[in-house]
Amino acid sequence: MDYVYMIIKIICGFVSLIIIMRLMGKKELAEASPLDIVYSVALGDLVGDAAYDPAVKFYDIIIAVSVWSVLIYVTDWISRKYPLPGGRLRENQSC
Repeated sequence: MDYVYMIIKIICGFVSLIIIMRLMGKKELAEASPLDIVYSVALGDLVGDAAYDPAVKFYDIIIAVSVWSVLIYVTDWISRKYPLPGGRLRENQSC
């Protein structure tokens, strides 16, 4: 495998992960829900696996990260728009 191409894919994946996390608006771990953490780990795994696979091209990583990000955004939007009754505690309630 060409190491320069692998390094370019890793840098591309890293930058795209940072952009997606900033667009999600979660700057601190305390602001993230458990589902946000699962999304982030899965997104990182997706980029990590793609970076070391020689069959995966540069643009494949961008497409995969974009699709995953749209899925995260839509799921988050639906969960905020139509919350499950008793699913989340409100901020002013205590445990």
